[in-house]
Amino acid sequence: MKKIALLLLTFSLFSCTKENVVFTETNKDFTKNRWKIDDAKVFQPVLNEDIKDANVYLHFSNIHEPGYTDVPVAVQFLDADGKEEVFLVEVKLKDEAGKSLSDCAGDICDIKVPVKEHVALAKGKYKIAFMHKSDGEYLPNVLAVGLSIEKAE
Repeated sequence: MKKIALLLLTFSLFSCTKENVVFTETNKDFTKNRWKIDDAKVFQPVLNEDIKDANVYLHFSNIHEPGYTDVPVAVQFLDADGKEEVFLVEVKLKDEAGKSLSDCAGDICDIKVPVKEHVALAKGKYKIAFMHKSDGEYLPNVLAVGLSIEKAE
């Protein structure tokens, strides 16, 4: 009986979280797990309603111990009214003590980084692009880059 109650509780927690997700998409197009410096990962979410309080997240997946501890990512954010913002987000994979900040399972590590928090998003089409700003022609050991837009709780 306890197992069934725990299972139902877990299911209800996950189902509540999914209800808050308005948009999610993942790009896994990385030849040889390399994110080239000129390869912008572009997402074009369409919001069917105004969201008074939203959070926008960058999802980053890499191979465990990728050879770097942080990734500077330029964000190009074009809102539904055509207003453009360009800013930098730091994807920190480890803290100052060297402990991983990612959620790792085997050799695959995932991290979710806030891009914008508690913002109002109007109904309409958006364009959000991520471009890494690391040194070199490519960033190695990258598995995926994604975007999610969620209603804040």
